[in-house]
Amino acid sequence: MIESIKSHLMHLCTLPGISGYEDAVRNYIREYAAPFADEIQEDSTGNLLLLRRGTGNGTGNAKRVMLCAHMDETGFLITHIGADGMLKFVPVGNFSHRIVPGLFVRVGDAQVPGSIGLKPIHLTPKKERDLSVPMDALRIDLGARSRGEAEKYTFPGDFAAFDSKIRDYGEDGLTAKALDSRIGCLVLLDQIKKQQYCDVWYVFSVQRQIGSNIASVIHRLAPDFALVFDAIEDGGLPGSTQPPPCLAGKGVVLPLINGNSCAPSPYLAAIQQIASNCHLPLQCIAQADGGDTERICAAAQGVAALSLRTAVRYLRCPHSSVQLSDVRDLLRLTNALFAHEVF
Repeated sequence: MIESIKSHLMHLCTLPGISGYEDAVRNYIREYAAPFADEIQEDSTGNLLLLRRGTGNGTGNAKRVMLCAHMDETGFLITHIGADGMLKFVPVGNFSHRIVPGLFVRVGDAQVPGSIGLKPIHLTPKKERDLSVPMDALRIDLGARSRGEAEKYTFPGDFAAFDSKIRDYGEDGLTAKALDSRIGCLVLLDQIKKQQYCDVWYVFSVQRQIGSNIASVIHRLAPDFALVFDAIEDGGLPGSTQPPPCLAGKGVVLPLINGNSCAPSPYLAAIQQIASNCHLPLQCIAQADGGDTERICAAAQGVAALSLRTAVRYLRCPHSSVQLSDVRDLLRLTNALFAHEVF
């Protein structure tokens, strides 16, 4: 099972999907999931909604369950092409700007290779050498020698994605870009192959990194329950002085509170009991960022929502890492929740 998880996750992470430019990810998901979906919708902002109708198990169960994962990743937006062919850019999404100098990127749909350069050390005054380089002093270099040459490959408004090599990481790990979004996509693509007792909407959302519009999806679908798959920072990072709330390799993370939204207690109890019965490790933590879970609760009263998370190290960076056993346990727990008709 681990090898199939790894193979599919690696493919998903190779796809570029900067917030607002999720086309490659969305096209792959649509093609993969279409044979299992009874209905496919795409809204004006690019959220992809797929319905698989349930059996009802003869009970007339008409509940609507929504499983949600976001498709997008952090990256850059091209804002200007200089006379020298260098590209000015701004960051898209929330990540540490200290990692940017020296990164390799892929620009636009054609995935043109480039690197983010800065003034070389021997040309930098001594007083500036230990300072953080401001983003507007950096440029993406495509190897072009003029604006006209660079315009053959890109344009202002185009995107640039991290060019990250996917690698094995330790005994059970994987390092790649976009893990915080693509793990959730993997879970939904695994689930849509299975018919459940209830109707299930599989929602692949956009622009999570810059603020989501998931509220419009909630009003459109009006689900009874929403389960959001997301990532959370592994607490065992270098320099951390506080006891870690969760750790990679220790199982699925279940936040009791997402932002300002409390998870419904009956579902919390059921998930903890099922995880225990199935001998699946579960890390219950007090609070996580709100994300789409909080937005869902704020958008529509009466919709019960909670999130299941995977601990990811170096979240939203070009070389995030995850323990594949955590992804396997997340898949197993999700299967068990449907098997026990928790929703």
